[in-house]
Amino acid sequence: MLLLASFLLVGGFQIFSPFYTLNIGQFLIFPLDFVYFLMILKIGRYALIHPRSMAKLIRQNFFLMAFLAMVALYVILYTPIYGQSAIGEARKFYFFFLFPLLALISIKSPEDLRRFFLILVIVAFSIALVALYRLGMQGTILRVLNGEATLTLALVAFAMLVHRIHKTVIVTPLLDTALLLLFSVIVLGSGQRSCWLAVGFGLMLTLWLYRYRAILLSKMVVLGLVGLMGGTVAMIMFPEARSKLEEKLSGIVDPYADENASWRIQGWEAQLAQVKENLFFGEGIGNYYSWKFRGEDKQYNPHNAYVQMTVKFGLFGLILYSLLAIQFFRKTLRVRRKLKPGPMKAYIELSLLTFGATHAYMLGSGLHPFALVFFDVGRCGASLSQQVFRRSQESRIPPFPEDVKTPPRRFRPYRRSEARPLYS
Repeated sequence: MLLLASFLLVGGFQIFSPFYTLNIGQFLIFPLDFVYFLMILKIGRYALIHPRSMAKLIRQNFFLMAFLAMVALYVILYTPIYGQSAIGEARKFYFFFLFPLLALISIKSPEDLRRFFLILVIVAFSIALVALYRLGMQGTILRVLNGEATLTLALVAFAMLVHRIHKTVIVTPLLDTALLLLFSVIVLGSGQRSCWLAVGFGLMLTLWLYRYRAILLSKMVVLGLVGLMGGTVAMIMFPEARSKLEEKLSGIVDPYADENASWRIQGWEAQLAQVKENLFFGEGIGNYYSWKFRGEDKQYNPHNAYVQMTVKFGLFGLILYSLLAIQFFRKTLRVRRKLKPGPMKAYIELSLLTFGATHAYMLGSGLHPFALVFFDVGRCGASLSQQVFRRSQESRIPPFPEDVKTPPRRFRPYRRSEARPLYS
């Protein structure tokens, strides 16, 4: 659990300092590199001590292992071409796919899963404190956090909402409500459009998951109507805020009308045009982004995880990641149908909502490391639930003779006793 907590805490720090590095000789070390190194040691040690369990884990997460193997192969192939940028980009954008393996190895009980989620809530609360501090310094809530920090608060808010639906307390009832409201206000007021896409898609998934719970569905619809009416009144009372909101929404409806969105779209088109010659396997891992926008040289990543994955790994990598996501949704939905309302079902449902909402966010930004954290919550919850199912099924099966401690008697066919005289 210490290594899992280290990933969350260091990852939370790196959200605010994504370009912070340590110079060690000729190498630039990211803060998460130390955690990745310990992850590899932990997974390797587990594979040596428990080879059968590791083989079973690989079979159960075949597409995840295939994606990691592909990343490792691309690093080996393209480091001689692009140099250290190939290793650096793999460390920054793809090494966190090791985290699900570590979580499946480390989380062995529902109590471990609860502690893990509690640490995630603490990290989100720390991010909210930074947002409040910047709000006091800047005097506006717009852009108080970057996209990754805002998405983290949005995903944790969805998770806390699912806990409330299942009437499960995380810290205390009052504190849970206060944190949910705080995270929601920061997310909606930050003006991060990619996060708004994630929130909208997450709400649609929420309605789909609970479509058979009529009372809950009616409450959600009423709450949505109240929020819409309140937002309309606020827009009328504050015309400046209305103009800024219209500007943000116009960038979603018509991206070419917004300068920030238009240069991203042009970057997508430039990168996809570059990869046309090698569309199936991509251009490999490395920092080779370059295009012109209104006479200026841009060297940012495409700000679209799907375009970025296609450029790096081609259609092969994109299809492999799609199979990984489909396998996750298929397994967790199958386990969810067997569970009764409670904490374990809440973990399954919050992972479905958050991991699904992240894929809407990926349309306007890269893949967020904390998306894999909620992926881990669902996979660990499904794994623990399947263990419970297996034990309950085994308890209903009558034991075989070899499973009984006392040896069974020799089998003798039933014979009718013969009549004997009373006196011989």
